[in-house]
Amino acid sequence: MGHRASPDRGAAALPSRPEEATLKPLVLLVLLWLLPGCSQPREPGGPWTVAEHPPGSGLRLATWNVHNFFDETDDPYADEVPSPSAVEAKMDALASVLRRLDADVLGLQEVEKRDLLQRLIDTRLKELGYGYFVLEEGNDQARGIDVALVSRVPLKRVLSHKNLVLPRVAGTPQGYRFSRDCLEVHLGGELPMVVMVNHFKASGGRGTERGSDAKRRAQALGVAQLLSDQEGARVAVLGDFNDAYDSWSLEPLRERLLDPLGHLSLEQGYTLRYRGRPMILDHILINEALAPCVDRKSSGVYRSAEVRAASDHFPVYLELRPPAKGQGKGKPPVPR
Repeated sequence: MGHRASPDRGAAALPSRPEEATLKPLVLLVLLWLLPGCSQPREPGGPWTVAEHPPGSGLRLATWNVHNFFDETDDPYADEVPSPSAVEAKMDALASVLRRLDADVLGLQEVEKRDLLQRLIDTRLKELGYGYFVLEEGNDQARGIDVALVSRVPLKRVLSHKNLVLPRVAGTPQGYRFSRDCLEVHLGGELPMVVMVNHFKASGGRGTERGSDAKRRAQALGVAQLLSDQEGARVAVLGDFNDAYDSWSLEPLRERLLDPLGHLSLEQGYTLRYRGRPMILDHILINEALAPCVDRKSSGVYRSAEVRAASDHFPVYLELRPPAKGQGKGKPPVPR
């Protein structure tokens, strides 16, 4: 069953929903991305910079794994316990990137706790106007890292799915759940939509890759179930999926969701370098109803020296604009 999560400012909770849902294939949308006006792949070059985002230009949606954002308190987890000065330096580095990113709605991964996120916002990000945020402690009992969302846009409803029992995949234990959470947030404002923030299971050590793949696939199947409750609504599923969009693990999402940055080459779109190898592990995936709102020319991956100083992952962002009249209106989220 879904679990009610309470945002820290101004959002109401959703009632729980049935766990079982029927998966339906995604209608092929290749022609949509070939319509005139869609951007062509950018030429490879240096690190990407962030497109300008003046007020009133649309809604910028982003995701970023902020990498081990812990405080100086020794909690009962196997997490790092940084010194107070290291915590302050980490917050300075994160804030520098977030100011430049200037997202209206931002999904985060690897945040230790709500109080730490509140501290970052209150001490360094007040000028960004993040009046809403939510972090529900999830299932990571080893390191205690969680997913979160911060927003300038009012939050209408929030639901945690950390207690959802996922569909069984060979190689996963009985009763397997999301490795952290799937945090479902319903946004108000001029572009109502549903955002699901995720951080899937990472690959294990040698000999454990198959089990990790199976766990990620089970989590993808769980998200696909939740999508069945949002037919017609605009939906973005984002986060660190620890796998490529075309992987076996993410196949259940690929059947339902588009990758709006899929036209980029690996060198253009990578979000992490692991042992020198570029990888695309962080995604913002969208459904058919949200596709007409994406401005691909103003979307991308933010890579710079300041990002590398703050995290091992690079932020991904989409610029969203209300669709032209009569296009992609999207139905309101399913009431519960």
